[in-house]
Amino acid sequence: MDAVQAVLQAETFSIAALAAVLRLPVVREQRLLHGAVACFGPGPTANSQTRKVLAAVLAALKNWLVEYDKWVSDMVPEAAIERVTAEALQLVMAAAHPVQTFSNNADTRGCLLPPATVAAYRSVYREYTDQ
Repeated sequence: MDAVQAVLQAETFSIAALAAVLRLPVVREQRLLHGAVACFGPGPTANSQTRKVLAAVLAALKNWLVEYDKWVSDMVPEAAIERVTAEALQLVMAAAHPVQTFSNNADTRGCLLPPATVAAYRSVYREYTDQ
């Protein structure tokens, strides 16, 4: 994202420089970023405001990612969760209002499945014989 932002904010902008940055493996791995910037085509050259707005959007996204990482790292690591607690958490999350949010830890714990075993599979699907 930094490379794309640097090209967009350069005083001497050119489509060739933007195309070169879009070919970088680091940028190509970020498919959504790559596709979004590539969709603009010659727009950043034709209109400098487009380039400035796109650079501002990328800067805002970058700031948001930094804030999110800080928020996640500030969370207190929680103790291992018991199976009963995980099942209760799943019910709480299922019954919650759609706009209610959960921390990344709660979301992960609520969605993780217990270890898969043959016995567990057979008990769910009521299949007690080998095929």
